[in-house]
Amino acid sequence: MSGLAHAVANFLDLVEILADVKHSVKISSLFGAWIEQAANTENNEDPGEDLRGFLEAAGETAEIAEVEGLASGETLPDGNILSVEDVVQGGRFQEFAPGQSLQTMNDTRPHPNVLGLLSWLIRDMAWGLPHGGLSPEVLWDASKMNGPGMRFVMAETRRFVADEQERMRRDCQKIWMYFAAKESKRGNLVIPAELQATWWKTSWIPQADLTIDRGRDGKLDLALLDQGLMTREEWWARQGKDWKTEEAKVAREKAFIQEQRAAAGLVE
Repeated sequence: MSGLAHAVANFLDLVEILADVKHSVKISSLFGAWIEQAANTENNEDPGEDLRGFLEAAGETAEIAEVEGLASGETLPDGNILSVEDVVQGGRFQEFAPGQSLQTMNDTRPHPNVLGLLSWLIRDMAWGLPHGGLSPEVLWDASKMNGPGMRFVMAETRRFVADEQERMRRDCQKIWMYFAAKESKRGNLVIPAELQATWWKTSWIPQADLTIDRGRDGKLDLALLDQGLMTREEWWARQGKDWKTEEAKVAREKAFIQEQRAAAGLVE
């Protein structure tokens, strides 16, 4: 089984688990509250009938619009006498018989064990990728990592990306040689005389390198350049650019600046 097939199988399991958890949360939300009767309490009353009776009585309470303008002691539309207590009292609540209590749904889903399983599935997918895999923190969530841990993970990621880029260079080189040779044979591509022996040589520039500490990495690169341990071609390649093109730009900028300074009389 390939790494991708393994990851897809885990991903399907992850989606199914999440669907079941969400379904259970929705079902539990349908149940608001219920009356619980203790087993060791003698009570012949039906809690359900008691609760329904309370709710029906509560529904007969006069609306605010019905009591506006009425004074204490006057008769309400339902025939009851309006009192000060009816106006200023708080919310109504049912009085329960001994051994009865009102219970509400306190859903604890998703359970920590379920969250752990989902996390394990993600880690298994990440490490199961071809060519050594990638850290799950890179592909999924890096919010819990500290600085040293993140730098270690990024170092592993750079190794993975470098290996993938090398494979892409190899494949791109094959494609370039094949199509260049075909087009040259058809006469659609004219190869200069000075490149007849080296027309197949190419330089592939990858994307810019990933970094989480630009200042630290930049100082290290400058030190390596100063000591001659890194070429300018390699440095520009890390930025995802062609070194000849960029160095030509730098040379043109310097020439332009010198020309402008001379025109302004600033050159000694």
